[in-house]
Amino acid sequence: PEGCDLSAVRFDINLDPATQGLESAAFDLVFGVNTLHLARDLPATLTNLRALLRPGGALVIGELLRPGMDAAVHLELPFTLLAEYRNAPPLPGVRSRPGFMSIRGWMSALERAGFTKIYNVLHGFEGELDDRHRRNTTAGWRFEGLPWEQC
Repeated sequence: PEGCDLSAVRFDINLDPATQGLESAAFDLVFGVNTLHLARDLPATLTNLRALLRPGGALVIGELLRPGMDAAVHLELPFTLLAEYRNAPPLPGVRSRPGFMSIRGWMSALERAGFTKIYNVLHGFEGELDDRHRRNTTAGWRFEGLPWEQC
């Protein structure tokens, strides 16, 4: 639709965006799924991502969450075999071990990087189907009253 142009670029979260040809304040949206927990310097990575956003832009991430700071995740074992997973260092108040993080850890990391409007869509972006096969009636971004528009 008009005004909803989309382009994708490859981005190494562990490198400075400028060295990858990305300009500050050039993006309305930065989107990543199960990638940011691998950042070697998570505060720097999140600060870099925030700098890429235009005023009013959004960082949207989807990450597997630990139920608590030190809790194990049932899907974690195969990932522990990967060097990138093991190389994400602990960070007090954010993560106590490499890999996946808790919601508390994410909130702390995002706040430290300067994000102020942080929303956790715990029950899925559009929520489950209700008994009339509609979404966003029991959970989801509309049900939660999140400040987004669909285009």
